[in-house]
Amino acid sequence: MIGVAQLMVTLDTTIVNIALPSAQRDLGFSAPDRQWIITAYALTFGCLLLIGGRVPDIIGRKNAFIVGLTGFAVASFAGGAATSLGMLVTARAIQGVFGALVMPAALSLVVETFTDVRERAQAFAVYSIMATTGGAVGLMVGGALTEYLSWRWCLYVNVPLAFVGIAGAVPLIRSRTNRKTVIFDIPGSIISFGGLAAIVYGFGEASVRGWRHPLTYGLIAGGIVLLGVFLMVERVTPGPLVPLRVLTNRTRAAAYIGRTIGGLNAAGFFLIMTYYFQGILRFSPTRTGIAFLPFVALFIAGAQLAQRRLISVLGPKIVIPAAMVIGAVGLGWLSRIDLHSSYLAVVPGMMILGLGAGTFVASSVGLGVHGADPADVGVASALVAACYQLGASIGAPLLNTLATNAASDYLAAHDGGSDAVQAAALHGQVLALVTMVVIYVCAALATLLLYRGRDRPKLPRPTGTHGTPAAS
Repeated sequence: MIGVAQLMVTLDTTIVNIALPSAQRDLGFSAPDRQWIITAYALTFGCLLLIGGRVPDIIGRKNAFIVGLTGFAVASFAGGAATSLGMLVTARAIQGVFGALVMPAALSLVVETFTDVRERAQAFAVYSIMATTGGAVGLMVGGALTEYLSWRWCLYVNVPLAFVGIAGAVPLIRSRTNRKTVIFDIPGSIISFGGLAAIVYGFGEASVRGWRHPLTYGLIAGGIVLLGVFLMVERVTPGPLVPLRVLTNRTRAAAYIGRTIGGLNAAGFFLIMTYYFQGILRFSPTRTGIAFLPFVALFIAGAQLAQRRLISVLGPKIVIPAAMVIGAVGLGWLSRIDLHSSYLAVVPGMMILGLGAGTFVASSVGLGVHGADPADVGVASALVAACYQLGASIGAPLLNTLATNAASDYLAAHDGGSDAVQAAALHGQVLALVTMVVIYVCAALATLLLYRGRDRPKLPRPTGTHGTPAAS
């Protein structure tokens, strides 16, 4: 049921995207306003994750998990029944609030519930697969629901998923409430929320106003300054929101980089390739979702291979940077597409990228909480989730802005023609993919420097019938 909850929360980062045109026609809002349906969820989700990671330590992880699922289901139903843009945006923002409670509570429950090394590794693998493939599943499910039912079902679908999670959690999950007095870091919570909100909102504005607009770079710079203030406050605050010992561990710090790149990949790659499939190859929404299956299949394979063998044998210092380089190769393959490329021409690139991304993203989940004190598990879990969500929040506007600006410049420099618009769009998409290659290579170098060669997390090797992931 933990995996189902994780799938539900991650699925909502993409499921609404394909439904936006239908919702816009139904509710009658303008094209500039539609960004708020996505931004409202990303802002509250990404910015409240650190706070959400502390709440389970106060009220208990099982209680936080159930409350989060209940609130998410209610907000989803309200969004599906929305009669105006304001109602829909508000529902999406509330979804993000409760999603920020569900995600760290779910990962904390994995750590608390699965004490056996083998079972925990398998649970991490399932959790990671749900966390990242949820974006692809969202595209497939969103396309099918929009095409055959209504855009409203892209939100209603969360209600039965939440019910499954709650029905399983009540009798099966045992979680102890923290009986010790927990100091809630109010200053740190306010400053971290403000800093993260400014950065996420700034990147969102970049896709509308451009990178040179004062509001765009002012928000991003202000957010970075606030996060610097946050770190200084955390050094002297009793009961800090994020104890600095969680961040100063090199293994966990490198894992957080991996999670951030994983989130950026999920949002940016799906966004760019969705435009390519629908705009260049003329795929329907449903067929577009199905087109991502080769990536999903190899992502799952990479996740299983890393969790069950590679990390415990070779260590993260070799596996993680190498996986990022493999992902960069896949993105490089995809950047070779042109107007005459077929779907079969992009499949190898998606498979290579899926293998690399699955390997380092899945490994980063377990490594992000590896060695954390029991009192810090909730915070470490929240950072694992927050880094992924912030990567996703930043990746989509970053790469979309690069792609659209490059397309506009291309059109301005070339004479119009029957293929001019498609050629310009493709030019922008290729630039975005090349940018992702650079990001992957930089991340590979950073993790190579951070991970210690002697780190060998004891993850199990597959034997007998234990290859089946543990139910979570």
